[in-house]
Amino acid sequence: MANKRFGKLSVVKKTKEATVCQTESGKKVVLLTPSGRCKRYARELKSGVNSRTGEILSDGAKGYRMGYRAALGEQAKIYNKKKTNRP
Repeated sequence: MANKRFGKLSVVKKTKEATVCQTESGKKVVLLTPSGRCKRYARELKSGVNSRTGEILSDGAKGYRMGYRAALGEQAKIYNKKKTNRP
């Protein structure tokens, strides 16, 4: 797996919510899926603190996280509606 930011990555562990990869230099990198990112944003909104930096979330950051979660929820509803209406 190649990545512009980290170079060549090798997959260490793959789960439903994230993929843990290792760079050529040995640094571990976690790549979140949309559902994993949504869960992280929910935790951050509940606590009010960014889980990576430990800083308090600004109003703009809170808005972005709420919008991301809302958009993901809407897409899930559309997908499920289309799935049940198939012949």
